[in-house]
Amino acid sequence: MDSSSDPVLQLGAYEPSEARRLVECLEQHGIPFELESDPSPPLLPHPSPALTLGTSPDDSKVVVFVTANDLPAAQRLESGLFSR
Repeated sequence: MDSSSDPVLQLGAYEPSEARRLVECLEQHGIPFELESDPSPPLLPHPSPALTLGTSPDDSKVVVFVTANDLPAAQRLESGLFSR
């Protein structure tokens, strides 16, 4: 993503499985993005069963960023994917 021309804004924070679906959709529509994982350590002092079994803990999130110009289109795609 070319960060010199357009500011990068947070689209949202998602469960890893939701982030995967959103990223695939953004790629299909040619919308550039950046990802950041939640760096905070787990709240429990011992590894949770989810971490031990290789799944994502409940509070694990992936933050997705897009440029300001792409934000409206990305929000429409997000709404279509996660409308309930």
